[in-house]
Amino acid sequence: MAIIVCAGHSNRGEKFTPPGGKEYVADTDPLGYPNTAVICYIDDCENPGLVWLEKWELDALKNPPHRLVFPIEGGWSKVKI
Repeated sequence: MAIIVCAGHSNRGEKFTPPGGKEYVADTDPLGYPNTAVICYIDDCENPGLVWLEKWELDALKNPPHRLVFPIEGGWSKVKI
């Protein structure tokens, strides 16, 4: 499942592994980024988030039918309203 992390708490273009978590292999901009309602999962952070994908999700994004909707890891996302 995808995770939402801002550019300040991750390194774009590199892999990302949260403490005790899965390895995410790529990041992508959510719809409307940086003017998005998707917010970094870090507790005290309110920056726009990037969508970090696992390997299977990246494959699903790149290959037909180009999946564009992904579940978010439980409790690891926030939404700005």
